[in-house]
Amino acid sequence: PAGIMAATMAARRGHRVTLFERENHIGGQFHIASLPPFKDEICAYVRFLERELRAAGVEMLLGHEATASQLAETRPDVVVLATGGRPLIPDIPGVYGDNVVTAHDVISGKAPTGNRVLIAGGGVVGCETADLLASGGRKVTVVEMLPNVASDMVIWLRLLLLQRLKQSQVTILTSTTIVEFTHDGAVIERERQQEIITGMDTIVLALGIEPADDLSDALRDKIPEIFVIGDAESPGKARDAITAGAEVGRQI
Repeated sequence: PAGIMAATMAARRGHRVTLFERENHIGGQFHIASLPPFKDEICAYVRFLERELRAAGVEMLLGHEATASQLAETRPDVVVLATGGRPLIPDIPGVYGDNVVTAHDVISGKAPTGNRVLIAGGGVVGCETADLLASGGRKVTVVEMLPNVASDMVIWLRLLLLQRLKQSQVTILTSTTIVEFTHDGAVIERERQQEIITGMDTIVLALGIEPADDLSDALRDKIPEIFVIGDAESPGKARDAITAGAEVGRQI
């Protein structure tokens, strides 16, 4: 949402703003977050943001990924890079196996899964992915290295989510690390003992995101002013991205 807020605020202040979006929809991480079950309020907020963009007169180029050469040729006065984050790929043997996909691709429908799914990571994204898959009849196991899952979630939402996971018979392994991914599961370590999980059709990575800024260095000497905001600068909470976007939009 950082780029949306920056574009809206800048346009309201009289600037001519063009928004490049690689996907065929706006929203970035908000769009991904709106797809799991019981996220109607986020869907509504994304629609609200799109209405605000249109009302402010922002030109939106959807399905259009901006390149460094293209941006340099258009010679803008300011470029705001709000390119978001990409799924974090851990340095674990087997992570590039054919059966390994990311939670973002699963949630967005880009990556189908088999019937038995192992999810690496029990944060909000991992648990919501488990909720989505379990509601579709998959048998899901979540592996989390911390003592609790979804610990970064608002408490009442967390309790509701954990209740749904329990009702769907999702297996949750906490205080557990993954040593290696295999063709049908993983080698894990619990209480200093290694165990093997087998019989899995798909492994889903839900281990956070890292900045996806591939343009700032290439544009540094070509554009008068560049801002890198949101997850492209440093992955954080949605409210932080919204605040950063609004501040940059007012600053331009």
